[in-house]
Amino acid sequence: MPRLRAAVPVTSLAALALALAAAPAGPERTRTPRPARNAVVPESPPLRRPPARLTTRARIRAASRYAASRAGTVAFAVLHDPGRVHGLRRTQTFPSASLVKTVLMVAELRRAKDRPLEPAARARIEPMMTSSDNDAALASYAVVGKAGLMAAARAARLRRFAVPASLFDAQVTAADQARLLLRVDGVVPPIHRRYARHLLSSVVAWQRWGIPT
Repeated sequence: MPRLRAAVPVTSLAALALALAAAPAGPERTRTPRPARNAVVPESPPLRRPPARLTTRARIRAASRYAASRAGTVAFAVLHDPGRVHGLRRTQTFPSASLVKTVLMVAELRRAKDRPLEPAARARIEPMMTSSDNDAALASYAVVGKAGLMAAARAARLRRFAVPASLFDAQVTAADQARLLLRVDGVVPPIHRRYARHLLSSVVAWQRWGIPT
């Protein structure tokens, strides 16, 4: 899947000028007396620039233009407002291929509930998540089954997830992938949340594609 390059919007000087012109006039400024020659003047704290939002509407539009210029059918989704998903073709379904493995991880961890993971479960989950091992994913699916996989999808409130045939033909959307990754902490039992985060951050270099949405 092609990678998207983040487009940085340019601040408009005209908009800045309008903002300054619209600002209410304050009281007349008075001259601050100069401190004595030997007085200790406290240092002012450094000004910190507020962090730039990664999901401004301008950046979403720029990403959409870039995606539209690429070959093939590209979809992406971002959470711009609380609970609202924006993007390009965000509700179009695609065969999941390896994207289904994150849902499988959630299903395995929910199956364990509040119990420590058994070594056999770790032996399935870790290679599946860190190196995208297909055999491990199929072994996991044999344990949780379609019912367990769909239960995990419902817990994460995935709207269009479906498994019509084989595991890797499961249907996913960009919007559902964004929802899943946002809600992982909430759908995984507390005892396993740290482990889930560890797996998601331990993918081998040659399998790192970013967030595939």
